[in-house]
Amino acid sequence: MANADAAFGLRPVGGLDGSPYNGGTIRCVIAAGDSTATFIGDPVKLSGTGVTAGDGSGTYPTVVQATADAQIFGVVTAFEVAGGGNAPNLDNQYRVASTERFCQVVPALDNLFAIQADEDVEIADIGNTADLVNTLNVITAGSTVTGLSGAELDSSDIDTGSNLQILGVYNAPDNDLATDNPVVIVRINESVLRGDGTKA
Repeated sequence: MANADAAFGLRPVGGLDGSPYNGGTIRCVIAAGDSTATFIGDPVKLSGTGVTAGDGSGTYPTVVQATADAQIFGVVTAFEVAGGGNAPNLDNQYRVASTERFCQVVPALDNLFAIQADEDVEIADIGNTADLVNTLNVITAGSTVTGLSGAELDSSDIDTGSNLQILGVYNAPDNDLATDNPVVIVRINESVLRGDGTKA
């Protein structure tokens, strides 16, 4: 049976140590000056500054959607209804471009993620690296209806890309490695939390 072609970005599923994902996140903010809409499941990078919340709860790092050559900080798992003293945002499941919105981000380091491939993946590809699909270094936009990311693993550069490392196949009865768009398990290979800490 063919897999559904329904991208959802990166979804945390567990830790590299074999533990289940426990829901742990870091509070971050996407600034109003960022003109790229952001979705649940989008990989993000640090933008090099922070924002002090208007409710007095603290100062938090600002993030932007990661590009294919970025050192990824983490993955957006949720957006807050109201951010740091701002008016509630009840209408959108995603962060609208050019609006400030607080979000929860699961760190890239030591976590495993599920992601849909844009084409096929072979058993022999497990262990290889690949990039996120991008056009002109921009990740495919997500759905303004579901709020989910459009990010996918790029099947065309398995073993030459470097954003992600394929570590397995997501175990689900409707996930078929024999057809296009399988969901695979990956770790984020290029992370600002690993190596020299480069932010871009």
